[in-house]
Amino acid sequence: MEMEEILSLLRRPRPLSPDERARRFQIEVQGWKNGDEVEVGGFFIARKPPYAPDDAAYYLLSPLPPGELKEWKKPKPYVVLRITESSRVDALRSGDYVKVRGIADAYRWGTLRMIHVISMKREDYSDYWKDFREYALTGEEIEELFSSTIDAPYDMLKGLVYSFLNAPTLIGSNLTWSEGTTFSTIKDGSVVYSAWEALKYIYSILPPEMRLRRERWDWATDDFLDLDFRLHDPNGGTKYYVPSRMDMLVREIPAPVWARKHFIEKSATFLTPRAVLKASDSVARLSEVPFILSEPIAYERNRELERLVPNLIATLFLAEQRVPSLNLAELKDYRVRFEAFLARNRREYGEIFEAMKIRGMVFETGLRYQLGARLLGSMARFKGRLTRPLVSDVILILQEILDLWVSELPERERTTLLRTYRHYVGRDKRLSVALSIFTDIEATSSDGTVKRTEFLRALREYGFTEEMAREIIEHFIAEGYLYEPIAGKLRLVR
Repeated sequence: MEMEEILSLLRRPRPLSPDERARRFQIEVQGWKNGDEVEVGGFFIARKPPYAPDDAAYYLLSPLPPGELKEWKKPKPYVVLRITESSRVDALRSGDYVKVRGIADAYRWGTLRMIHVISMKREDYSDYWKDFREYALTGEEIEELFSSTIDAPYDMLKGLVYSFLNAPTLIGSNLTWSEGTTFSTIKDGSVVYSAWEALKYIYSILPPEMRLRRERWDWATDDFLDLDFRLHDPNGGTKYYVPSRMDMLVREIPAPVWARKHFIEKSATFLTPRAVLKASDSVARLSEVPFILSEPIAYERNRELERLVPNLIATLFLAEQRVPSLNLAELKDYRVRFEAFLARNRREYGEIFEAMKIRGMVFETGLRYQLGARLLGSMARFKGRLTRPLVSDVILILQEILDLWVSELPERERTTLLRTYRHYVGRDKRLSVALSIFTDIEATSSDGTVKRTEFLRALREYGFTEEMAREIIEHFIAEGYLYEPIAGKLRLVR
């Protein structure tokens, strides 16, 4: 074997397999001495172990989450929990992830160890994975895994990776979204179904706890102990959804009725292709990266990705911990670059771009500003921290998406969109452009107001003379489009 190949193997991340986690748990448990006070994390199983005495309540603790426990073919590792009236225990459901503190002891049957429980607290499912920090993947490793699985345009693939890492909470936002994202690949016709097949594969290899499902209990069996368990889903946080049927790709919201609130609230990540190409499409409008497909996407089964899915999940939760939130008011560089992006494309594309920015359309300014900020947060999670070059990357992706929309929008849809826009803004093009400039600035403002001097400067930068710009501002105030709640600050009358 060549030295380069040996080094390549050494650089590969070690899989965080169920075997590895079970082995780590057993080593810890076997190191306990009877009488030691110990603390351990695991998944609570409300099932009595074999030959349990009647002097207390006896249950089991598993090192593996319910989805893996169900599939585990080897003898399952457990710790017995002995709970008495003096134990402090949270209200629990079978399957919950818990932290247990107590006194180590031997159990009366087999080689099982036991804890005399002092306290048992329910913890977040994500805390389980955060304990495996040393198994986390780098951004480059994640990108390589996805690119070796899915053959798609580079920016689109990066958009998928960013979406997978979800988006931090936006402080100062008027929207009550959770951390979920929406990744949409859009195209009329059969091309979009290739993306659906690829995303279904990614979804299929995720643990059951990471898939968005109706609340339900699953059964697991242990032939060695002759027990069966009824376990609920312990994960109340990050989940993913891919449409289960092809016909869902044309629905306004491509999900069953019970899942639609998760889409609207962004309480899950939707990886959803769309067989609809409309500027008013709700999926495109709410997607951080509404890419239009120009050619079919190909994918192939990737055993390396399948082996490293637990590592990917650990990386995901650690990344969320590193960048839990972004403050919109502090993203000054992003705001300046976003406004420059709007001004540049207003000149480049004119009416069609203005039409895409009105309320309810794919580039609705205020919405797209906040979606871009969420994309920035996802990229910060990918890199480990927020840096200035990431702002440039966000603007480049937004530009790529806009260019695709302008070039790929069907003629009939373009005509309808322009007709809607012209009805919306009226006949005076100068005033409509000036009002558009104001709403663009307002959309990125933290308090919904625009400084008079800021609006005046933006009008002049667009090409209006100083005198004309001042006349336009006074006209908007006189006609009731704008008012001045505080001297020097303007607000739109809605």
